[in-house]
Amino acid sequence: MHGGIVLTAIFMTAVEGFRPTWTSVGRTMLWLNILIVVVIPVNAITVANYMFLARKPATVSLLDFLGPWPWYILSLEVVALVLCIFLYFPFILFERWKLLR
Repeated sequence: MHGGIVLTAIFMTAVEGFRPTWTSVGRTMLWLNILIVVVIPVNAITVANYMFLARKPATVSLLDFLGPWPWYILSLEVVALVLCIFLYFPFILFERWKLLR
């Protein structure tokens, strides 16, 4: 399922011509936070741990470097924002390169 998300993003960019913008980075972060608000009660009702919002996994993971619960959730927000900007960066470079030609 997660691979389908990546393939869809590649398809929409390569085939359909969609391009990210700074606004889309902000919208992505907004929807991530809306999803968090929805998932927290779902975790409480189902005694689940979707998005690792209730607790860290029992095994060693990269989350161990981001602080204790609940602070690692804020750290993950920063990581998500940095990753969005990192993935947007090639599009910025390409647009600037097109303008210089």
